Amino acid sequence: MYQVLAHIPAVLVILAAGAVLGSAFAPCSSASRRAALLGALAGAAAGLLAGWHFGWLGEWVPVRFYGTMIVLGFLAGVYLARRRAPARGIHP
Repeated sequence: MYQVLAHIPAVLVILAAGAVLGSAFAPCSSASRRAALLGALAGAAAGLLAGWHFGWLGEWVPVRFYGTMIVLGFLAGVYLARRRAPARGIHP
């Protein structure tokens, strides 16, 4: 079994993390789709700026097998819990 499944460019990880963090800090209201999009774009831009400043843009991030299996198991558990919650009378 291989310990490292793949290597992905660090710039993709930086963009995704910046977009998620930027959209997470957007105000929560029914009309905040535009604010969330602007926050995601600002977060991605800030992430790229930080990656350029620290020299991370040319790096590669290893994706490890064990960590991938842990994440997939967690996501499967969350999915099953959301599907089974209404049958038990719990609002997901």
